[in-house]
Amino acid sequence: MQAELQRKIRGRIGQGEIADQTLTERIEAIKGNVLALEHELHELIDEMSWKDWTVGPPFINRDAAVKEGVDALHFLVNIFLHLDVTPAELLELYTAKNAVNHRRQDTGYDGVTTKCTGCGRALEDISLTQVHSDDGALVFLCPCGKTVDTAVALSVLGDD
Repeated sequence: MQAELQRKIRGRIGQGEIADQTLTERIEAIKGNVLALEHELHELIDEMSWKDWTVGPPFINRDAAVKEGVDALHFLVNIFLHLDVTPAELLELYTAKNAVNHRRQDTGYDGVTTKCTGCGRALEDISLTQVHSDDGALVFLCPCGKTVDTAVALSVLGDD
């Protein structure tokens, strides 16, 4: 549905298909959609009492907040369209990440221990390179080049 809407919008403003965009055009479109997504999320939060320095009873304007969330979803889907992500691929990736998040909760995830101390990326989301040090010990490297603690790397890699 969103792809059809984008074809209509793009046609109305004289732009071609997303698939025909140059890399630079895709990058600009993604940036624009990220900014629009952020704006919609700010509009969503404005539909509730989030400022802890104000007085008055807490509230959520549920229907208005949901509408802003739906607006945000449109821009998020646009980003996936510009990245050539299919609905099937999105479901597969979401399902896999959901399993990771469940495993994290089941194993005491702290949000710090299993991240690279160099670039901050989650070690389970990247490919670690295994090498041997001069003394023959197994060493793991993050793509950023930082050495990852072997015990942490092995715990993240599991039995794979």
